[in-house]
Amino acid sequence: MTVTFPSLLQDKPLQALADAARSAVGKEFKQRADNVVLAFALGPSTTVAAQADQAQDKN
Repeated sequence: MTVTFPSLLQDKPLQALADAARSAVGKEFKQRADNVVLAFALGPSTTVAAQADQAQDKN
């Protein structure tokens, strides 16, 4: 099971977020998940190094 968040959540510690996600998955699917993967969308990078890497990938 993968739980994806639209961005990083600054107001909760990662462990609290993991516990909440695991609990929500259990309640929603009425069974225990073997593994829960948390993912965060970070959006585009604004660093010069990342822009250089992207330009290099296009060539």
